[in-house]
Amino acid sequence: MALKGERQIWAETAAFRLDEVKERGYFVMLDSSNEGYVKTVDSASSTLNVLGCLLNDVIADNSTTSPRNFQKAFEVWKGGKVPVLEAGRIKTDIVHNSGSAITPNDKAYVNTSGVLVGYSHSEGGDNREVGVFEDTVDSDGYYTVRFDCRK
Repeated sequence: MALKGERQIWAETAAFRLDEVKERGYFVMLDSSNEGYVKTVDSASSTLNVLGCLLNDVIADNSTTSPRNFQKAFEVWKGGKVPVLEAGRIKTDIVHNSGSAITPNDKAYVNTSGVLVGYSHSEGGDNREVGVFEDTVDSDGYYTVRFDCRK
């Protein structure tokens, strides 16, 4: 599980589709080569225009072999519209700390893999600042992060 249920939503959209299998908690950006779609943040873009954080898991479309399971509320089939949190507060374990401890009030950046990090530069280039870490890692490996990707 990449997101805990505790979250605050300030801005959310479900206007875009994602054409890849991905776990909730990863950050996405608009796909300039495919209108109406988002993709995992990558290094192909010269500037990281992060749209927000995936709120649902995107799973392979198995409609030819099995029916949709409506009991799994946080799943979307690949190619379907995905809810994206553009601004809010989340508890996530999709964080890479690069060996250094993340402390409260450290800036939160998104790297070229769509993962939150506590540093502004990495081997792939510059990371986009999106918010702040509000606490240290809890016993389950989750951080509380407040972010706003609308800027």
